Amino acid sequence: MDLYLGELEQLILLALVRLDDNAYGVTIRQAFLRTIGKLICPMNLYAPFARDDTITQAALFLSVACILAPLHARENSRTLPHFLSVQPPAREMAAELLRVQPQVKRGAHVLFVDDPFPRDQYFLLFLTRLLYHDMTIEVTRTSVQPCPVAQYRNYDVVLLYRRGNLLAWRAADRIWGLPRLWRRPGFSCS
Repeated sequence: MDLYLGELEQLILLALVRLDDNAYGVTIRQAFLRTIGKLICPMNLYAPFARDDTITQAALFLSVACILAPLHARENSRTLPHFLSVQPPAREMAAELLRVQPQVKRGAHVLFVDDPFPRDQYFLLFLTRLLYHDMTIEVTRTSVQPCPVAQYRNYDVVLLYRRGNLLAWRAADRIWGLPRLWRRPGFSCS
């Protein structure tokens, strides 16, 4: 068993480092042609790493990991903000739901009023069911199915969005027949 990298393995790894983002089989072959003047058969590029040699495989894995880590770190700073901008704010929404409505009875009917999510997504349904561990919860959204204020009393839980905050509404808290927002500490309804 060889405990070292052979000349061909070292040349291939050097070509990987030099070519950076353009390290593909064809470009590696072209780099060999330019540097040593020989055209390497594509199978010869992969053959040194196909041996049943754990040291060589470990060295290859670590070498490729060392090459890809800086590239991944550089790309991560660009892709992460974009990824977060198109994802629904699941953690924030879960924290708001638990703060405003810590418990929901089994099979509850929940109404979300003026939620900011796209009409064709089931994000609130899935989040509510998963958060409360109840697959029988029914979720209605006024952005998808309009619901007059007079029918709010038909729901077990009514949650309103106002200026980025989630607020709970109770049918019992009404002044002169108009719905009043139930205020919890730290929430404003203005």
